[in-house]
Amino acid sequence: MKVLIIDPWCSDNYNVYTIGLCDGLSKQVELTICTSYYETLKTNKYKIIPTFFKVSDKMKNGFARTIIRGIEYILAYHTIYRMIQRKHFDVIHVQWALMYPIDTFFLGMFRKHTNKLVYTSHNVIPHINGEKYIDQLKKLHNVFDSILVHGESIKKEYLEYFPEDESKLYIQRHGVHLTQKTTYNENCVDPKIKEYVRSNTGKLVANLGIIFYNKGTDRILNYWKNNKKNSNDKLIVAGKVDQMYGELQEAISDIENYENILYIPRFLNEDEYSYVLSHCDFVVIPYRHASMSGLIYSAAAFAKPVVFTDTGALKEYATDDCGFRAENSYEDLCRTLDKALDTDSNKLSVRGQNLNNRIYSLYNWDVIAKKLVKEVYQ
Repeated sequence: MKVLIIDPWCSDNYNVYTIGLCDGLSKQVELTICTSYYETLKTNKYKIIPTFFKVSDKMKNGFARTIIRGIEYILAYHTIYRMIQRKHFDVIHVQWALMYPIDTFFLGMFRKHTNKLVYTSHNVIPHINGEKYIDQLKKLHNVFDSILVHGESIKKEYLEYFPEDESKLYIQRHGVHLTQKTTYNENCVDPKIKEYVRSNTGKLVANLGIIFYNKGTDRILNYWKNNKKNSNDKLIVAGKVDQMYGELQEAISDIENYENILYIPRFLNEDEYSYVLSHCDFVVIPYRHASMSGLIYSAAAFAKPVVFTDTGALKEYATDDCGFRAENSYEDLCRTLDKALDTDSNKLSVRGQNLNNRIYSLYNWDVIAKKLVKEVYQ
């Protein structure tokens, strides 16, 4: 069986999901993947074709980048179309669709050259202004034979928006981060981070990843400001601000006045990321809305428990013995954080190890890939 995966976001910075899936699938099928131009992984297991965004991925956000990115997206699809005209693929599996009208147009053309079109709906609707894309998504979904989601809760949410797709929905679990680095070179860690961590005398809590409204970053910042200002416990919040919003702007307006909050509005490099996760006591995921979170897998790699809100499929991956689940409200998140911070460090370590055991035993990519081939691809 010949399979083509299309993932325009798969690059050195965003490859943990797709590279894990490809590793498992490569043992089952003859696999090719079209990625971002900046995916540099070398492997003999499958063929990687850097295809998307050679120019725009290196540009600053703005009007010019948007225009060039659109042109590059169309040209990339032209390149892929010429390839599939020459070489038949039994399955074409799209991981991310980024410009829905363009995706719908080209994928409609692809249908003539494959036995099955498959789509992974990582997010039911986009995190930002998702409602306005529903009509476009309905047209996009209509092109596919099968659509994958990552959990029962996500399937339920999906059907609230797109009930017409029920017959072609499948659950495919998110797998472990095969490329997660768990060691670090201290020389590559910002001295400010090292000084902050080393001076800690209480518990250290981490919230990492891209920042926008649904990620709830303001929730954890406001909890700390309102409840932990004079505490020995410390908080690290780090991630690129994808979209500034009012609640976050207010939360960070006086952040320099809080000595036990370290706010870093950029992505950590891989050594800094590993350093923070190695030293923290638990990870907090304060999302307002999400389908799944890769941060659960990062926490699992370091055997750290998670405090998370009950949204999407998070509770299907991190059960109560792996962390602390809060109802999806600021008030209950505060109560749950109080409970986690009051928990003995040894008991936190047990929950972290439980998360590690659960993720690495249940969400192995070989098992996931076999199920995908048997139930969806064939």
